Amino acid sequence: LFGFWNFLVVRDRQGQLPISHRSHSQPHHHLATTKKQDKMVLGKHKFHNTNNLISYQKSSNQAPLSNQNLNTFHAMSNLSKVFEISLLVATYTTATVFGMMLIFAIVVMLGIANLSDANFLGAFKAIDTVIQTSQPVFFLFWVGSVLAQLVTMGLGFAELDKKGFKLPLLVIGTLLYILGQFATARYNIPLNNRLQDLDLDDMDSFSLNTERVYFEANWNRANVFRTWMFGFTAALNAVLLLLTNSTL
Repeated sequence: LFGFWNFLVVRDRQGQLPISHRSHSQPHHHLATTKKQDKMVLGKHKFHNTNNLISYQKSSNQAPLSNQNLNTFHAMSNLSKVFEISLLVATYTTATVFGMMLIFAIVVMLGIANLSDANFLGAFKAIDTVIQTSQPVFFLFWVGSVLAQLVTMGLGFAELDKKGFKLPLLVIGTLLYILGQFATARYNIPLNNRLQDLDLDDMDSFSLNTERVYFEANWNRANVFRTWMFGFTAALNAVLLLLTNSTL
């Protein structure tokens, strides 16, 4: 920080006075013009740390920033770091949820599909009981992924260029994730609760088959849909994360 301040105070590039002397030797309207130019530079370019800013100023013969806009730069830099962390968490959690639902779609449901009606319903009921009563980590990832995605989108509106394509990618990914969560709330959870309320030991073979056909078809359909939605969201987050890191 001391070295950067020394650069701002002492450096005189192409006749530009250091910022510490501008207020004493230059007209007020020139100060306003300089600050306006500083804002244009900050708005046009994304500097993630002080070294990036100094390198840009040296390569483009830019005068040092005013004190006011230097503070703006530090605020923008901190927001960028928070956004990148939030995006990383959103990418990790949505990808984890996608992976869990994919395992259900291509392994769990295909495996228990070979069981009899009573065993099929009993097996899924046991799995759902574990998730609802004994797996707080499952809910941590599930709820955390939703919160992380929403927070990341909110930060994206402040951090990403609204005229570029990164913000639309983030918004589309968030909407897809919400659609997947809607399918869960509308179909999968009610079906799970319906199954939990059944007394399988008191049901005859016809009732077991009826319940199994109804449950299996509707649950799998909703699960495949939400798996696709979660997968697209995780992929878009990963692409956005790579694009964001490439600008560091």
